[in-house]
Amino acid sequence: MTKRPHFICSALRAPAQILGAAALMAMLSFGVAFPSKAADFDTALAYYKQNQWLPAFLDFQILAAEGDARAQAYIGLMYRRGFGVAADLSEAEKWLRAGAEQGNAMANHRLGWMYASGEITGAPEFTGAVKHWKAAAEGGNHQAQMDLGVMYWRGEGTPQDLVLAYTWLDLAAEDPELSAAKSNQENLARSMTDEQIAQAQDLASALREDIAAR
Repeated sequence: MTKRPHFICSALRAPAQILGAAALMAMLSFGVAFPSKAADFDTALAYYKQNQWLPAFLDFQILAAEGDARAQAYIGLMYRRGFGVAADLSEAEKWLRAGAEQGNAMANHRLGWMYASGEITGAPEFTGAVKHWKAAAEGGNHQAQMDLGVMYWRGEGTPQDLVLAYTWLDLAAEDPELSAAKSNQENLARSMTDEQIAQAQDLASALREDIAAR
């Protein structure tokens, strides 16, 4: 049985940089110890990639409140994983949903994992996961394309469809870092006819053009 892809984050939480939501909001309200400057997404992302959770969170939060879907996705991720603030699934869902509603692929992908992990309703809800992974996959997110392909292969959250499974895995396999996508695709092909594979490849080509044109 194919293992479901797992969320992977190499970043380690820095306990000294974790704030509770109430403490953080109090500090923001009174301007404690933080310079006054306009938030910038690229700067916030650089902080994030350097594991500087607190300054990343503060800048992302400002941008997210202003409606930046990219920042909303990162704020949701940080609340879900406890990066820079205490983990809070309710806040994670709120911000990821806000980003997803604006069509952000990362937000849709992470929100899909909250459904799949049972973090929304208390039990795994694969229909919701498929809905958001499909939105993210159509937005060009390779991880979501792989996750969606696996769901079509397994028939979880959607009727089983080997052609669509192969199609999405083919698109995901374009990411050299997703070796599992290529492996899954090769394993799936063993249970498909040549006609089915040709159909999936044609569909993948059409989707590839559609995604590139967005």
